[in-house]
Amino acid sequence: MKTYILEVYSLKENGEAEILGKYHLSDGKISIGRSGGDQCSFSNGILGINSPHVSRHHADIILSERDIEYIDEGSTNGSYPIQQGEILNERIKRVKGNSLEVVLANSFFIRVFQEEKRSTQKISLPEELYTEGRRPKIRRIIIKRSK
Repeated sequence: MKTYILEVYSLKENGEAEILGKYHLSDGKISIGRSGGDQCSFSNGILGINSPHVSRHHADIILSERDIEYIDEGSTNGSYPIQQGEILNERIKRVKGNSLEVVLANSFFIRVFQEEKRSTQKISLPEELYTEGRRPKIRRIIIKRSK
């Protein structure tokens, strides 16, 4: 059985990313949605993010032996997956891969990867990215690691 790591970051307007949570997971389904509790919590397969920008049932992540699948459940502010360090220019409904990096509602960054494999650290957002006709506040994501 594969072990996965889920990292959740809050994105600041200057592009810096602050880690909110890191969770070790195995195969199964994770539901992502707005919560009224802590800024970020994970329990019983539910990742809760306390933010008005995240929909009540924003998305699902399905972890299997073969791959990771992300499904946006019709969220209001959208999901923007990152592939090869670049965010896709349009909202997505579904994406699959060996690892996953997604920007939620221009406010949070989620990364899922196999424990023995690490995703790249360099991530940038292209100038052309628009959300519902509005420019996002964030141009690039800077992840600072503690020493």
